[in-house]
Amino acid sequence: TIATSDLLSGGLLNPLQQTQFITLVKKFSVLLPMSRFIRMPRPLMDVDKLWVGEPVTESVDEATDTGNLSRAKFQRIVLRAQKLRSAWNITTEVLQGNIEQNEFEQTIMNTMVERISTDMEDLAINGDVSTVGTSPSDRLLRRLNGWNLQTEGAHIVDAKGASIQKGIFSERKRRMPKQYKNDPGLRWRVGDAIATDWADVVSDRGTILGDAALQGAEMAPLGTPMVRIPLIPD
Repeated sequence: TIATSDLLSGGLLNPLQQTQFITLVKKFSVLLPMSRFIRMPRPLMDVDKLWVGEPVTESVDEATDTGNLSRAKFQRIVLRAQKLRSAWNITTEVLQGNIEQNEFEQTIMNTMVERISTDMEDLAINGDVSTVGTSPSDRLLRRLNGWNLQTEGAHIVDAKGASIQKGIFSERKRRMPKQYKNDPGLRWRVGDAIATDWADVVSDRGTILGDAALQGAEMAPLGTPMVRIPLIPD
């Protein structure tokens, strides 16, 4: 076995190569470019948070010091690296006999990175440590709990199986904490079927917007852009 210690004199992945790989992985994903990426120099590290959740301004009279001081709140998130593996072999005969010759290895690499990108997004959304089975999907998803499970304690709106309609969007916005409602980065992130059903609802309107929806125009319910993410369960 060749260990990383054997690469100290040459061959160890450098930060520039790591950045290139991360860039490629994000390029082929829909959701990952919207996520915050943190490079971990070690398997366990803290990410510090700071926020102000209460008013810091008060009413005072002239030449008066109330003695009230505001303070920011601090918290930290502990990141623990989880090991994943993507492996494939290319024999010397394949490298010699393929129609691309020396370019074939790069072609395979690009194709694999595209698949790795999909795997990372699938794990980020649908990961479940309770997953059992031996299928390729099972072996991926049991690594960690994804956002689908982690958000079960968030602000949930249960539509009780109803078809998508404007009332669901308005109710979801009502449930959001106020400080997020005017965030310019706010997006509706939905699966394919939900996005298609909403376009179908809007296209029934006898307006320019209805015609645009029928032609596949981007949707923005209640003024917030909708992002179609195929790996989100419908």
